Amino acid sequence: MRLYYTVDWWNRLVSVQMGQQIPIRVVLNIPASEYQKVYRGMAQTVYARAVDGRVIRFPVSILQQFLTPSGIHGQFEIYLDERNRLKNIVRCD
Repeated sequence: MRLYYTVDWWNRLVSVQMGQQIPIRVVLNIPASEYQKVYRGMAQTVYARAVDGRVIRFPVSILQQFLTPSGIHGQFEIYLDERNRLKNIVRCD
């Protein structure tokens, strides 16, 4: 089995098995009025601070499935592959 190593935000060495998806948990509170910037072409990327302190960015388009009349609210887990590419997003609550 091959292992890959990455440095987490505490600068500790962490082993990651190849193919393992690593979740990043974020809490989002985006009001509908703010999300409208997407439709106006003013926003394409979300910058969020994960609960562990990391700052991540991802395309706002992945959140459309969670859009309600009041906006996007809740805890989400974002899954990345070993190259830090977006694989999936899941609502946790």
